[in-house]
Amino acid sequence: MQMKSCVVLGGGIWQEFLIRFLQEKGYFVHVVNPVVTPTVQLGDHHLQLDILHVDAIYEAILQDGYRPSFVVSDQSDVAVIPVAQLAQKLGLPGNPTEAITLFTDKNRMYDYAERLGIPVLPYAPIREICDVSEFLKRCDFPIVLKPSDSTNSRGFSIVGSAADVAVAYRHAMENSNSHTAVVQKFFPAIFQLTVEGVASGGCHKTLCFSHKDEYLAPGFSRSIRWPFKSPLINQIRDYNDRFVNGSGLRFGITHGEYLVGGQQIWFNEIAARGGGYRISSDIVPWVTGVNVMEILYQSLLGQSVNLDALAVRDKAAIIRFYRSSELKPDIDKVQMGGIKGLLEFRSDYIQHLYATDESNPRDCFAILLAEDDVDLDRCIRRLEQLICSRPC
Repeated sequence: MQMKSCVVLGGGIWQEFLIRFLQEKGYFVHVVNPVVTPTVQLGDHHLQLDILHVDAIYEAILQDGYRPSFVVSDQSDVAVIPVAQLAQKLGLPGNPTEAITLFTDKNRMYDYAERLGIPVLPYAPIREICDVSEFLKRCDFPIVLKPSDSTNSRGFSIVGSAADVAVAYRHAMENSNSHTAVVQKFFPAIFQLTVEGVASGGCHKTLCFSHKDEYLAPGFSRSIRWPFKSPLINQIRDYNDRFVNGSGLRFGITHGEYLVGGQQIWFNEIAARGGGYRISSDIVPWVTGVNVMEILYQSLLGQSVNLDALAVRDKAAIIRFYRSSELKPDIDKVQMGGIKGLLEFRSDYIQHLYATDESNPRDCFAILLAEDDVDLDRCIRRLEQLICSRPC
């Protein structure tokens, strides 16, 4: 009898906890990735192919006689369309590619959000540098230039003058697989909200809100902190659920971002995948009490989970970033192990998680879990007494 198996597209660190989760479920995990990585080695079998080469992956699966139960990925925008395409070719549960493009192409995403009445900052699609000049006829500087199909601030630039447009345009295009970008009016938000949710059976539920604060540098926040409480939450929840429920997404984990200034809310983007390293696997389950990985798994098996029946709680968590220059050279790892609520501290390879280029100041990070905000502040103070050479 053949062992039950599945296919995971992508072998970066982002997929580590998904692979572990599926192995705990008893699956033989085939990992598709063009190169060998520690995460690939964590899997049970390596299909050494580019995740975008869906036909080649399909042929390799058939040729070797594999019969996977499902195809999946997490934390990767690049992978979500190939996952949908491969699932369709294999006759397995999946999402329509037409729905997925609303979460991966910012120009289509913004068009769709506007049709739904969700507020979007002025924007325009960019294919040639002259398109930026056309946009500037109706919107003044500062503006934002970014790829239409990239994430994690790759190719993102805030442009303050005409002298900087050409460099920003090249930066955006170099980071776009489709060689398209989007230009948008820059909004100096007081803060950015991130919104985690889950869909199953064609229905979506927004679960929790976090906010980014204390920017280390433009585009690079000091912290992502849960929960966020504000009267604005109900309106953002409505926007978020409205977008996903009308999109045609059948199931999956979602991650949205909104800009807030005073009472003004602007939709920034939404993705059909988890929000980042350990967010789906650890942070959302801790904060909300909802195991989104389990809901994703049940949906991959063709089942629908009743999201209205979920009881959602409100605990606290934070991902806090540091410059390596802020840290003591001789951190006492033994004492750090005794810090209540410390899920993980990393002073290495952050570039594999969040870095976009050499300007990224976030060398290190800590993830802390707590019962409430007071408890979380206490944990942060204790951690920073141990690791920081000066007040962080």
